[in-house]
Amino acid sequence: VVPCWVAYVVRWRVMPSLAPELLPVGATIGLGFWKVYVPWGISHLLFLLVKPYTPLAKYEMLFDWYVGSVANGDNSSARGKGAKAHDSFLSYAWKPTAYIAVHALLSLEGYAAAALSLRREACFLAWVSLIFALNIKTAFDFYRAGTDPDYSPGNKFVNGLRDSALSWCVILPLFLWCEREAV
Repeated sequence: VVPCWVAYVVRWRVMPSLAPELLPVGATIGLGFWKVYVPWGISHLLFLLVKPYTPLAKYEMLFDWYVGSVANGDNSSARGKGAKAHDSFLSYAWKPTAYIAVHALLSLEGYAAAALSLRREACFLAWVSLIFALNIKTAFDFYRAGTDPDYSPGNKFVNGLRDSALSWCVILPLFLWCEREAV
């Protein structure tokens, strides 16, 4: 969220009249994905692959929470276990690889929202507000699940898809309305 606030100041307050001609939406999405996400995704995948074999294995991350590599099947915390000693590297490695692949696909949604936000300030403010609110909700679920064995936030993937759909129910009509008003 923090880079969004910096981008907001630069794009909409410091240099709106100096902004170069905007790239098409598809080019904006591709540029962000290949120049920002792919380098981050590769380095994050490498970190997740080695994490269980380091002293950091005892610390749970959102990845562990989503794929259950640290959490018990009943959603209770299993901090400190990391990858089990009898697990082979390949039996573990598919989880972070699949996680990053799905994350990459879903991140394209964020780049699409960024492309719309680059064009319309109202879309930017709505999207950042939605991101902020949903990050607070996810953080609450993550930390509560780690401290309260009776708490279950439900299917996290389905909840994320629902939150995403609801966000698009706000941002897309807003963008279309702004585009119509600008003509």
